[in-house]
Amino acid sequence: MRARSALFDVYGDHLRSRGDQAPVSALIRLLEPVGIAEPAVRTAISRMAAQGWLEPTRVDRAPGYRASPRAIERLSEAASRIYRSTPEPWDGRWRLVFLEAPRQRGERARLRRELTYLGYAEHAPGVWLCPFDRPEVDEVVGLAGGTARHAVAVELDPVLEEQRDEVERVGALGMPR
Repeated sequence: MRARSALFDVYGDHLRSRGDQAPVSALIRLLEPVGIAEPAVRTAISRMAAQGWLEPTRVDRAPGYRASPRAIERLSEAASRIYRSTPEPWDGRWRLVFLEAPRQRGERARLRRELTYLGYAEHAPGVWLCPFDRPEVDEVVGLAGGTARHAVAVELDPVLEEQRDEVERVGALGMPR
């Protein structure tokens, strides 16, 4: 288990009902039984704060960290996906993202993880697709230092006239066919 993943689990599963915050000493104590040493916890906290996931605060007069609004939004979204009782409905459209990836290898790797988390899969180098609309994809790509262009693909059944009409309508909007 990695310290960063464990911290996301702690904030997402255990601290949501406790104000989304904890003292650093408590985080260290919580992660020690699963084999994560204090230096790894402190490093992960520092990196998560630098990435905008955590914000420093005082908890009971001790130094601590609270989940940022961005982290709270992500953790809420993750919880709704994890604990969803029915599958997300699909509208028959594929969302494509054509990436100009960031130059730095670490940023590219982080972007790959973020896109995968959002439900995207890499179809070809620089081409990612997802069956669901994910409005946050532009923010994720921008934060990593990349740029994105978008397209929508519709699976066609030649028998269905309404699908042909939909493709013509989308084409009239200037989107790639």
